[in-house]
Amino acid sequence: MPLDRRSLRRALTAAENNADQLVRKVLLDAYAKITKKTPVDTGRAKGNWNISAGSPDLSVDDNASDDSDVGTPSNPPALPSQALDVYYISNNLPYIEVLENGGYPVRGGGGTPGPRGPSGPRKKKTKKPKRPKTTAAGFSVQAPEGMVKVTLQEITLELKAS
Repeated sequence: MPLDRRSLRRALTAAENNADQLVRKVLLDAYAKITKKTPVDTGRAKGNWNISAGSPDLSVDDNASDDSDVGTPSNPPALPSQALDVYYISNNLPYIEVLENGGYPVRGGGGTPGPRGPSGPRKKKTKKPKRPKTTAAGFSVQAPEGMVKVTLQEITLELKAS
């Protein structure tokens, strides 16, 4: 069966749509995995992940919290409409690189390492601390290997296996 111009155009459109669907699926999977792996204290870091096309979204939502279910399979983020574009998953909080790569300052004189610096005079110890330990040796206890690099490794392995 010879390919005419119309058949070829339909085949190219179908291939382009399939490629776009695959890119969107990988993008949403990566977004969901990254947000799920993001350590939660106030939820601000988790709530500030963004998806954009063409250039990174540099916005910061100061009111973000972990109350949101954005990024879950039942509530995916809105995707840009540009087909076959360059997509970005970004988080513009000033401490996101520390969450990803470690580097929290360790407080002197013992205590829990953390990004808040010295905590002032020691309070009387209680049996149950108000706040769980969030860092160890400069790394987040919840995501000691980071969120993004681990997700990229997982997705790379998944794509190679398929």
